[in-house]
Amino acid sequence: MARSFFEKKVGKINLYWIAPILFALGLSSCNNISENTTEVPIKSEDLVESNDSDNDDSFSNTDAQDFDLCGDTLPPDPSSYPLEVYPLYIESSSFDWASSTESVSELVDVRENLCPDAHMGRIFVGESSENSPTSDAAILGYYFEQNQAQKALASLEEKLTELKSDNKGDNLTGAYLGGPIELDEPPASPEIVGEKARLSEQQIQDLLAIDVHSDIGITVDILVPTYVPEGYEVQSIDAFRQGEDEWGFAPSYEIVYRSPNDSCFRVNGVTLTGGAGAEDVQYAEALSPILGKVTLMYIDFVQERNGPFLNLKYFSYPTRFGGSQLYDFGSADCTDTLSLNEAVKVVESLQYLRHPLHRNRSNSPN
Repeated sequence: MARSFFEKKVGKINLYWIAPILFALGLSSCNNISENTTEVPIKSEDLVESNDSDNDDSFSNTDAQDFDLCGDTLPPDPSSYPLEVYPLYIESSSFDWASSTESVSELVDVRENLCPDAHMGRIFVGESSENSPTSDAAILGYYFEQNQAQKALASLEEKLTELKSDNKGDNLTGAYLGGPIELDEPPASPEIVGEKARLSEQQIQDLLAIDVHSDIGITVDILVPTYVPEGYEVQSIDAFRQGEDEWGFAPSYEIVYRSPNDSCFRVNGVTLTGGAGAEDVQYAEALSPILGKVTLMYIDFVQERNGPFLNLKYFSYPTRFGGSQLYDFGSADCTDTLSLNEAVKVVESLQYLRHPLHRNRSNSPN
């Protein structure tokens, strides 16, 4: 039986990573905010001046009731890009949804009354994925024009108040806009992204298959590298659905790439609730369009591995689009691994195998 990512990591690296991971388990959403953070979630009361400046007085209470809260339709024309993406979400005080196999009560209320495409996720705000604040949230949709996003937020606040007056959505604490997130081009299909990641059709399906509870809004987003250094091919894929991993970190996945000279690296995602650091060694920064700013660490020689060790300094927080996974990247069970320069290229190339924007039925590529 295949071992989980956690079991492999603990088994091979011994105590070096046990303490950070156990520390992560004791954390809920991280509420620190870095000095470099430039984004803050937006509430409707912050938008009055902006709306007045647009001279838009036509958005009445009737418009608010009829407003579509599931987000905009992606522009199909590549010339419309780059564009800015504004996630619309409702902060939740519930923390036990990520490993659920049953409908989450507050999400049922959101789907029945606000948006049938809504899903649960942890969403972070800001430049850095290390210290940015995170929120557990019901994510309704994504908007591509600021004015439309602001109207959606005003409408959501009004409808959320009505929902609570009917004694629904007890764990829903407030409506917000995230972003803006710059989207350089239309999100590619799983087949196109998978080909760049050197995945076979079957491997693509095996990875997507762990996303078995998206019908109830508990989703899994797979990140894969779209830059794979020359000579590296997929050696193995472990993908665990909820309940298949004895350590309790499923849904989870791990992709290991290997070269003929026994050099390896891995990309993986696990279901956890925090992040933790590692010892100071050599560092390099990578700016991922999905994960934000992340720090890579490199150790020339680790006794337990009898060779070099490469890893993210921190488990990376869920993405700016919101999700249930924490992502990691680093060396695997080989005698060698990537250089720091190559590792930065791989991290900066990470893309969704199936983009969250495609979860909205009107934006599905299939």
